[in-house]
Amino acid sequence: MHGFDRLIALFPREFRDAFGVEMRGVFAAQLAAARQRGRAAVCRLWMRTTPRMIGAAWREHRAARQRARPRRASRLGELRADLRLTARLLIRRPGFTAAVVAAIAIGVGAVATIFSAVNAIVLRPLPGTRDGSALVGIERRSPDMRDGASASYLLYAQIRDRARSLDGAAAWSRVALAIRPDARDGASIAGAIVSSNYFAVLGVQPFRGRFFDVLDDTRPLAEPEIVVSFDLWQRQLDADAAAVGRRVHVNGARYRIVGVAPPGFRGVFTPLKIDAWVPLSTQPHVRPQRDLTHAPWLWVFGRLRADRDRARAELTDLFSSWAQTSPESAVIRAYTSARLTPLTGLPDDARVAILSFSGVLMGAAMLVLLIAGANASSLLAARAISRRRELNIRAALGASRGRLIRQLLTETLVLFGLGAGGGLAVAWAGTAALERVPLPGDAALALELSPDARVVTFAIVVALAVGVLFGIGPALRGTKRHLSAAMRDGSAGATRRSRITHLLIVGQLAASMVLLATAALFARALDRGAVTDLGFNPAGVLSLRVNTESFGYDDARAAAFLTTLRERVTTIPGVTASAYASLLPLAETPANVTVTPRAAVLTSPTELRVFTAGVGDGYFETLQIPLVAGRSFSTTEIANTADVAVVSETLSRRAWPGAAAVGSVLRVGSRAITVVGVARDTKHVSLDEPPAAFLYRPIALARPSAVTLLVRTQDRPAAAAMAVAAAMRAIDPTLPRPAVTAFADDVGHALLPQRVAAVVTGILGAGGLTLAAIGLYGALAFAVGARTRELGVRRALGAREFDVVALVAWQGLRLAGAGIAIGLGLAFVATRALDAYLLGVSPLDPIALSAAAGIFIVVALAATVIPARRAARADPIGALRSN
Repeated sequence: MHGFDRLIALFPREFRDAFGVEMRGVFAAQLAAARQRGRAAVCRLWMRTTPRMIGAAWREHRAARQRARPRRASRLGELRADLRLTARLLIRRPGFTAAVVAAIAIGVGAVATIFSAVNAIVLRPLPGTRDGSALVGIERRSPDMRDGASASYLLYAQIRDRARSLDGAAAWSRVALAIRPDARDGASIAGAIVSSNYFAVLGVQPFRGRFFDVLDDTRPLAEPEIVVSFDLWQRQLDADAAAVGRRVHVNGARYRIVGVAPPGFRGVFTPLKIDAWVPLSTQPHVRPQRDLTHAPWLWVFGRLRADRDRARAELTDLFSSWAQTSPESAVIRAYTSARLTPLTGLPDDARVAILSFSGVLMGAAMLVLLIAGANASSLLAARAISRRRELNIRAALGASRGRLIRQLLTETLVLFGLGAGGGLAVAWAGTAALERVPLPGDAALALELSPDARVVTFAIVVALAVGVLFGIGPALRGTKRHLSAAMRDGSAGATRRSRITHLLIVGQLAASMVLLATAALFARALDRGAVTDLGFNPAGVLSLRVNTESFGYDDARAAAFLTTLRERVTTIPGVTASAYASLLPLAETPANVTVTPRAAVLTSPTELRVFTAGVGDGYFETLQIPLVAGRSFSTTEIANTADVAVVSETLSRRAWPGAAAVGSVLRVGSRAITVVGVARDTKHVSLDEPPAAFLYRPIALARPSAVTLLVRTQDRPAAAAMAVAAAMRAIDPTLPRPAVTAFADDVGHALLPQRVAAVVTGILGAGGLTLAAIGLYGALAFAVGARTRELGVRRALGAREFDVVALVAWQGLRLAGAGIAIGLGLAFVATRALDAYLLGVSPLDPIALSAAAGIFIVVALAATVIPARRAARADPIGALRSN
């Protein structure tokens, strides 16, 4: 029988169990007879029996599947029955359904809106690229990895040619372009100057035409080429299929359009709206600065061939060897470490900052969702208690407790699924509103925050998870009552409220208190920022960004244009002062330089790292920055870019402590700079920054570059803005229409994080407080209904309306008081992580917390008094008869 056992062991377990004993008996008799006839008979028996065994096993397998089908079908039938019953119950109670779905939609909508913004800015892969997970940004970093620097063209060429761990490396930089197709007015657009293999490394395919041929980036083409974005092709070229091959004027020269980028492609940084790309070979025309071969100005990215650690080690060695022969300054050569970051559409530092800020908003949104879930749980618990008699009758007819729990969970998940759909509608509206928020800077920033498949999946999963979390409790409590007790008194369970329900109400109130406190703190930060002493006066100042590079001007023509423009602007009625500046405080990040101060008597040199900017004559008068010593620049010093400087008070104190700064000398590189004035400290990067060392130098108007014209007006700034734009077009009618903005608006963007946070947390706080107030009102209304007979007895025995109101109100105020106390404690813990955004406002700011608590108390009183007064005005006789 050992052969039979080995044969049976080849079959699945269910076949062995079904046929083992029967087949063993039949086969034993046949095998004994075959052995008497010889070996050949035994072999024939095996050959004849084995197919029959296999066939029998197969038939049994099919029969087993047929027997299992009715059970599966019955489960599907039960699910369909649960869904049909759920639909009838929800339609029968439209008010209850609408209340629960609306509460869930608010919570899911808040979470989905914030997640949609994070997904669009940080998580969404670069559109149109191939295998985006292999793309990495390549950064030169200091040994401590704190600071970074861009790459020169020569360093980029080293990375491209020598990095064996990369399957290609490309480079790019921003460039301002002025494009004029046919006879239309020119338009200023945001462009990128890229290496010829830029699109190939990204793996992007053109929508029309082609991209740049992979050639030597330093060899000028016979005819400059340009690739336009899909949006620019539609907006400026009327989506003409024949646009490829057409000639257009770019920065005053003729370029040939060779291709159209695919829809949605914006380049490496997705928030930056790039309208066109030109090859590096056009650098002498579109960026005619000096020494760009050696100067760091390019951002480099690559496609990994090996693992990231190996690539990082190889690039670190390359940067170290480059520093030994590089003609760069000593400060730049010190950046010998390499950092590789995923190419996800944002620089790594910006991605970390946005994720940190988004985490604050996501935490607030999750609080609203938890409040909505707790609110829904309270309503579901009340409904389960009211349906307890129905559930026990179904149990008496044979339904198991698991079957009843599944029915209640089905109803809960359907409600939360409907709430997820409503939340996605809220998210679409919310992201559309966020897209209209004005963004800072002169860059063409544009955000597409609309939800995609990832956001839809996230919203549904979160909604169902919260549904299970808050729905399992009411389902268990609604089905745990003993059948005999329930049949004797179906209303006994409805006479008392569960402690869990009270805990849910207190949790809602505490979470809404955290939201209100956070919103109040951000509002206080906005107020603090609005009254912060900037050191200058932006009111009444207009700003006009002038990029002579995009006009195609050489040095002499650029200087003549800027001089003429300022002369015409000063003649405009109402203009009291004007000046040029290389950057705007609080609107653009200043450059850093290392200076070595020297006193009149030679002392040991000490290097200082300071901010610097180029300014023209009249700058301090235009922004009303007081000079505490010395004088400003003269027109002659500006024209000749003399080696003079004005320093801030902080730089004066650090460089020459206890001595006069005016007349002293400091060295910047190989140049000796004489200090002619000391200006008051101003804010440059952020509103909460400490006083910074700043160096003002004469602006070089003779060099084609982007400068800003600042114009102080006395009255009617709108009319002055139109006059300034007209003055610019009068000099050269072929130029794009200039954008003249109010400098106060540019400065106001410094408060953008606080403004967005205040608005978002304020909306979330209002929504959370509303949901919590509804939950408190519902809890008290249910309690009043359950105590109708008791209150009637009290009134019949002589209790006044005030006594009944106080009795019911005290119950609500105890819940509200517990919510305030717990919420303030949680708010103090939670808001300690917001110091970076509060501009010096303490998390224990008494004004903010008092305002939040005051609003909370008013809303809680309203939610408490309404059911209390209703209970007090009830007819005592009717209340006694009701039970």
